[in-house]
Amino acid sequence: MKYTMTCKKNTITIDTKTGDIYGDTYAMKEIIKSDLYATWDNVRKVWHSDNLDETINEFRQYLTRCYKLEVVDAEEPSEEADDSSEAKATTETVKTAEAHGNKTVSHTRLVNGNDGFYQIVYYTDGTSKKMFVG
Repeated sequence: MKYTMTCKKNTITIDTKTGDIYGDTYAMKEIIKSDLYATWDNVRKVWHSDNLDETINEFRQYLTRCYKLEVVDAEEPSEEADDSSEAKATTETVKTAEAHGNKTVSHTRLVNGNDGFYQIVYYTDGTSKKMFVG
């Protein structure tokens, strides 16, 4: 299962299947070490913990209250690597769905672009939509 965890404007992704933690980890390294009991894997350049699932289940309420722990239902193709291109995008939709039926929102993300803030809405079918906020 994958989770996202946010502290201030830094977001990390926690993958309990592989035990890896990645994303904006540098600013959150003390939190990752102390609260998730992870160590830095210098070869793969990710944080790793063998017991992430147990740690999250044990401290779920604390992590949700302090760091906005959320379950990510849909698999995302490396969204963390595309932050710089997201900031330069316009108000157009990043991906459009061909069917215009009702969609279920997986999670949302607020991104600071060069000309203002954008909200990116991720859907469970793998599509996303970028909207100018202000």
